[in-house]
Amino acid sequence: MEQLEGKLELLDSQLGHSVGEYVAAVVAGTVSLEDGLKMIAARGRLIEKKCKVNEGSMASIFASEEAVKKVLSKTDIGGELACISAINGPAQTVISGHKKAVDTICAACKAELGVDSRVLAIPHAMHSDLTAVIVPELKKEIAEKRILQIGRASCRERV
Repeated sequence: MEQLEGKLELLDSQLGHSVGEYVAAVVAGTVSLEDGLKMIAARGRLIEKKCKVNEGSMASIFASEEAVKKVLSKTDIGGELACISAINGPAQTVISGHKKAVDTICAACKAELGVDSRVLAIPHAMHSDLTAVIVPELKKEIAEKRILQIGRASCRERV
């Protein structure tokens, strides 16, 4: 942070995704570095405490958001959860949800769109309802630390 001081004033805005949202809040001066680190630590601790390891997964699909949305809307995933959790570029969309549903959507994207996907090496379905269970407790911890905002919602609540 010390190396960036003075240079940050040149920025009109900051943004981030996932842990990057916390970093952007620190860089923007919305929260202190110490509080940002506390929020990230609380998020990680709550995920480990409340979310089942390997119940869900995430995958990067090398297709547009619109193309993945179409496949998601018409693919039977047997009542399991799958949602778009990030758009990393015009042709890179990340999905998360139950493992079987993510695998099914990846296979459907390959069959229908001819695109590849890559399952991410992470034991949770971040940014989905499978991790949203931590949101009430995370909000409570943040409120107790007098930190006012944790970001926007995605799927249901961004985690």
